[in-house]
Amino acid sequence: MHYETAVPVASGGTATVLKAWDPRLERWVALKYLKYDDPLQVERLLREAQAQSRLHHPNICEIYDVAEDERGRPYICMQYIDGPPLDEALAGTDLPTRVRLVQQVAKAIHSAHTAGIVHRDLKPGNILVETQDDGSIKPYVVDFGLARLHEAPGLTVTGEVMGTPAYMSPEQAGGRAVDALSDVYSLGAVLYHVLGGRPPFDGDANVSVLVRVLEDEPKRLRRVEPSVPPELETVTHRCLEKDKEQRYPSAAELAADLGRVLNGEPIVARPPSAIMQLKKFARRNRPLAIGFSTAMSALIVGLAVSIAGWNAATRARVRAETEAAKATQLNSFLTEILQAPDPWVDGREVKVVDLLARAAETIDESFSEQPEVAALAHHRLGYTLKSLGEYDDAKSHIERALAIAGSAGDLPSSIEIDILVDLGATLVALGELHEADTVLNEAFDRAASELEVSDPARTKSVHELAILRWEQGELEHAETLFRQCLELSTTVYGPQDEETIITAGALGNVLRQLDRLDEAEPLLERALEWNLEHNGPDHPGTAIVVNNLAFVYQKLEQHEQALDLFRDSLATRLRLHDHDSMSIIVGLNNLGLQLTMMGRHDEALAPLEEAVDIAGRIFPADDWRVSAVRGTYGRGLMAAGRHAEAEHELLASFEGQRSALGDDHWRTQTACKNLADLYQATGDGEREARYRALLPEATAQNAS
Repeated sequence: MHYETAVPVASGGTATVLKAWDPRLERWVALKYLKYDDPLQVERLLREAQAQSRLHHPNICEIYDVAEDERGRPYICMQYIDGPPLDEALAGTDLPTRVRLVQQVAKAIHSAHTAGIVHRDLKPGNILVETQDDGSIKPYVVDFGLARLHEAPGLTVTGEVMGTPAYMSPEQAGGRAVDALSDVYSLGAVLYHVLGGRPPFDGDANVSVLVRVLEDEPKRLRRVEPSVPPELETVTHRCLEKDKEQRYPSAAELAADLGRVLNGEPIVARPPSAIMQLKKFARRNRPLAIGFSTAMSALIVGLAVSIAGWNAATRARVRAETEAAKATQLNSFLTEILQAPDPWVDGREVKVVDLLARAAETIDESFSEQPEVAALAHHRLGYTLKSLGEYDDAKSHIERALAIAGSAGDLPSSIEIDILVDLGATLVALGELHEADTVLNEAFDRAASELEVSDPARTKSVHELAILRWEQGELEHAETLFRQCLELSTTVYGPQDEETIITAGALGNVLRQLDRLDEAEPLLERALEWNLEHNGPDHPGTAIVVNNLAFVYQKLEQHEQALDLFRDSLATRLRLHDHDSMSIIVGLNNLGLQLTMMGRHDEALAPLEEAVDIAGRIFPADDWRVSAVRGTYGRGLMAAGRHAEAEHELLASFEGQRSALGDDHWRTQTACKNLADLYQATGDGEREARYRALLPEATAQNAS
């Protein structure tokens, strides 16, 4: 080691930082040493160096080297920041300076997020502030020791609570997987401290702080420090939302709003709406689980929209006093849902679906004199349950809504057709494709004959039927329907509306599957351009379009470009979703298959195996998605020449798909063909013939 005059300048729980002179480069550097020879701490030290060395931003501390000294002790050599932590540096600074410092930090963190890194321990102590030669002050983000590299998700363990409780997001405090939005929360906690003089939650005991982070709402900032402008309070509390989907979608969006504050421009953030206040109320009722808020919001908003549509259609012929009575009935129903039940029933917590079930029991009684309102309530309950994955209960409520609507005879066609479409979509989700075909065809025919072109229910009927045809493997028919839907959506919503762009992307994906790449590519590029402009890179829609565009490059045999896009799509999914989710499974599967096509079998099997592990954790063993993922893994094993293991996975995939979806489903037939291909590769002609015989003639002849 060639450093000179090393002196301690900082010390924490696990590490010591020395200031040292580098005579070769003639500069001061900081050397970070561990206090203890702990393998886990050494791993985190190296992870910190790996994460931080990838980042090059003027407000992120630079890493110069990782090495061992003469005694074999590992250390990081990094940029020396000659300044105190953020909270100590603020004395005597004005409000604009404080806001500007946090804005610079937010931009730096966004840069880290775009590189696939989440800090996970943002706090004033990890932001050093240095005075520059011109007298200005500049913040630097340091200490990426807890950083998560999205490309190596195994380094983050769900259930492991690490970080600083006072600045930690609720999902991190609860031991759940974190993403970029967790850092957005921590930036909000830092901003709260910068403006209010203390973090949103503080205390002497870490456990009590963690409980408050999970359960309590922070005191409004202007009650802590009345001089804070209202718009800064709004910005701060948007970051601190318990529901991460209600936070700023990225650190860049936070930085942009802080810039608007500094420039005296209107901010994007808004104070909590009435719906959000209801969600916060529900959260304070301990038994209702975090999922309650989102479910109730969807239910209440859906009911409000449905009632508004019903009112608009009937206002001309229904007396005002009748309307008032219906409004009172609906209000009573919503109140029943929002009233928290006894926290413990039969020794267990009340779940979201339990609460919905209790509310459902009151619908017919509450609206006994208003059957059309009961139909709307059953419909929205069914729609909400579908969004929660409770497909059987959703089907029951939507069927009840349809029955009431048919007998009441007082609902406009558009609402009846909308209910019918949602029933068909639920049947598709249940894999009951034959029944869905009957329902969605009826909805399609009725919409075409009874509704104006401008009615959104007509567009919806076409879109859901197109999805059904895609699920059935009828790609040409799906193409026709998606083209019709695109024309309708353009007319109803406009060419630049999100619904239109989603349809364009779906059409592009079908054309890609039909190998009409010259038509698919411009549609997918249009969808990608729109998503990047309106949603930014960190958005689910962007990730999906990037993924589908990667398939185009794959078919064009531009494999390196395809691989880059699949990696980008997976990185975005990891930033946006919990690790154990269907979105991550899709991203891992596609990456693994692309690597398989490139002959990089050892690399390919790791993401494919991880996808199988996730599916096994989040779905029942007999779910068709588990079987589908095992089939993909089996294909990877087959390509790698590991035929015995491949046979095990492919047999399980075929039997699982067959049991869940039936012999005629295209997914079952794909699983069957995979087995036939395996036995062809191993020279087992008898078994190959057995499985080829189960396939349609055209597929059987197309042996690979």
